Amino acid sequence: MTTPQDHDPGATLPERLNYAIRASGLADQQILDRIDAEGGHLSRNALYQLKTGKSQNPTLETISSLANVLGVGVAFLTDFGQTSKAAAAVEDAETRAALKLLREDAGVKEVLFRMGQMDPDARSVLASMSEQLVALNRKHKPREKPGQE
Repeated sequence: MTTPQDHDPGATLPERLNYAIRASGLADQQILDRIDAEGGHLSRNALYQLKTGKSQNPTLETISSLANVLGVGVAFLTDFGQTSKAAAAVEDAETRAALKLLREDAGVKEVLFRMGQMDPDARSVLASMSEQLVALNRKHKPREKPGQE
């Protein structure tokens, strides 16, 4: 998502939502379709009410779905005490991929939990070891035959 650096994202849910929508370049229907594709649901009317401020108490599920589709953090849409620019709230692709892994893979969550219990030196050693394991995994990964996926 490209974010104008000098534009104030606003301090209300409708302002922040409209800012994120403009920055995403997505039309309302595209947003709704992507939410549906991810297993959520948001009606056109509900989106309109959020954008215009007629509804300011959406569920966390609705906010999470919108944030995910628009490529911003949930905090961007909910934490109006933030004074940082919108660019700081926009999650990069790597962060979104990491969050997806955390949601979908219990093993990743367990490793992260254990890392949180380590001191910085131990985390550094573990990070180095994991880089080596990834390299070994790539080296010994069976090659796919043409036509296989």
